[in-house]
Amino acid sequence: MFAEVKQPRSFFLALCTLSFTLAFGHVDYRLICPVYIAAVLWILGRRRPKDIVMISVLSTAVLYALFRYGFMVLLPSMG
Repeated sequence: MFAEVKQPRSFFLALCTLSFTLAFGHVDYRLICPVYIAAVLWILGRRRPKDIVMISVLSTAVLYALFRYGFMVLLPSMG
């Protein structure tokens, strides 16, 4: 079971996460988060563009609303 670890997949997931983390304070959260989620979904094997767009956009909207209005935490934004 653990013998089939996908090294390139792990590397690209780590690279995406590092890129997201470095860009987090400099790029609007509502722009960078769907890109990050879409990239992770693609790396993990999701290939239907409609699914990727829907999951990325809805997840970002829910997370933004949760932090902004639920936790009262301001996320990085451009305006």
